[in-house]
Amino acid sequence: MDKKLAHLQDLIAIYITDSFVGPSGEYISKEAIASQMTNEISSCSRTDSHGQSYAPDQYTLSLNPLDFEDLQDHASKAQSKLSIALTKALDATGYLYIRDPNVTLATDPTLSRKDVRVIAWHSSDPLQFSKEMNDKDVDKLTNPPPGAFFIIEGKR
Repeated sequence: MDKKLAHLQDLIAIYITDSFVGPSGEYISKEAIASQMTNEISSCSRTDSHGQSYAPDQYTLSLNPLDFEDLQDHASKAQSKLSIALTKALDATGYLYIRDPNVTLATDPTLSRKDVRVIAWHSSDPLQFSKEMNDKDVDKLTNPPPGAFFIIEGKR
């Protein structure tokens, strides 16, 4: 693992708060979550022609159903905290993203207790947004056709 990914993994683990404590007081390993997230970021990131890396913006963190049940009372808070932790870590390591990262918790009965699985993907193609536009494309954006208008909330 290169230095940037190792640093990213360390930061994710640091930024994850104690959101994964069940009634029994046992933790789901922050290091396991950080490792899984880093692996997904490494394998799913896309690099543009300028060498900028775009991390995925959608993440599903799967847990054993019993672990999920332990967290159910504060699952949405845990998802939010994970999204914030991931955003901070990506920002600190220089990764770009098109939309703020979103983490969703899910269940997977094939996982053992305290195991996690992370799957990441891009909700849209980040390289499409990073392409340089030529003057002709800029003119199209700055000069709308005659009679053009926006319709907002079904009203003109």
